[in-house]
Amino acid sequence: MDKILIIDQVIPIIKRIKKSCKNLDLYFLEANSEYEAVNMFIENINEIKIVIVDVSMNNFDGFRILKKIRTINKNVKIIVLTSLNTRKYFVNCLKIGVDDYILKPFENEFILNRILLALPKSEVEIKFAGDNALKEYFDQYYSITLENETKLVVLLGVFYKKMIDNSMKLINNAEVNLELFKSINDIFPDNSIFTMYKKQSYIGIISDTDVAIINEFIKKINSKIEFQNINFTFIYNILPDIEDDLLGYYDVINKLEEKMLK
Repeated sequence: MDKILIIDQVIPIIKRIKKSCKNLDLYFLEANSEYEAVNMFIENINEIKIVIVDVSMNNFDGFRILKKIRTINKNVKIIVLTSLNTRKYFVNCLKIGVDDYILKPFENEFILNRILLALPKSEVEIKFAGDNALKEYFDQYYSITLENETKLVVLLGVFYKKMIDNSMKLINNAEVNLELFKSINDIFPDNSIFTMYKKQSYIGIISDTDVAIINEFIKKINSKIEFQNINFTFIYNILPDIEDDLLGYYDVINKLEEKMLK
């Protein structure tokens, strides 16, 4: 059975997390001190899939716990719960390599969805999901973006064909010509990434950029595909977001997927 380690000193928060996941086949471990948390993690290292930790606890440093756990296991999913809504703490979490950053207070359904997102997927789902490299890239360059007060762009796009009735037919990634993909990939600068994401979409992460540069990307991509009898359309977020400054990787992806579906 998969285990989740909750490191928090607020009993009602722990109860809410467990209640939110009551229908899942999970076993919860609880720790409310640094010594207890690290030892419990080591003792159950093969079964613990997610660590949920409050970095603003009394009497000890939550960030120190994060660093120790990340040193012991680089792959375990870490979800931070905190009331610390500042860039400093957010950037620190990105540098340590947390997987999610959730502000208190939160809704039960919200924490459930984030836990489901962090749980291991089947082999088929992993094949088409954005892997850890995408999130690691995002975290690395978003922390640089926040420190240098520049901009980071995350885009989600799809190839499609226009049908006779003006409807759109999405093209599966397996059907996309690799040379075409490479030619679009070559448009992106060295400090960026453009890769397949799930079955029918592509994701791009570009650091130190702005709207003008994105508009140039649109022109270059269109010029690459105009003779291919297919089209490429994408939507994007520019970070930091004025309306919602501190967005994590999964927040951005979820927003883009919602926009794309619309």
